[in-house]
Amino acid sequence: MARRNRRKTSEGFTFPVPIASLFVLGAIVALSYLWLDSRCETLEDELRALEEQKQAVRQRFSMEESKWAEMKTSPYIRKALRRHGLHMSWPDEAHVVRVYLADSER
Repeated sequence: MARRNRRKTSEGFTFPVPIASLFVLGAIVALSYLWLDSRCETLEDELRALEEQKQAVRQRFSMEESKWAEMKTSPYIRKALRRHGLHMSWPDEAHVVRVYLADSER
C-alpha cells in the first residue's frame, strides 16, 4: 500500500509566485509614478510663485531705475539745491586743478 505524502498535497487555490511578483512590481512602479507626479506638481507651483516674485522685483527695479534717472537730471538737482538752501556756482579759474596724463601713460 502506497503512502501519501501529506506535505506535498495542497488544498485550495495556489497563486503562482512569478505572477505575484509582477503584481508587486507593477504596484511599486505605479506608486512611484504617483509620487513623482505629485512632486513635479509641487515643484511647478513653487516655480510659478518664484517667477511671479521675480517679475514683481523686475518691475520694482525698473520703477526705481526710472526714479533715479529722473533725480539725476539738471532741473531736479537745481530744485533739490533750492529746497535745501544750498548755493552752488562754478569755481573760479584759480580754483580749478587740471590733471594731465604722464608721458609714460600716453
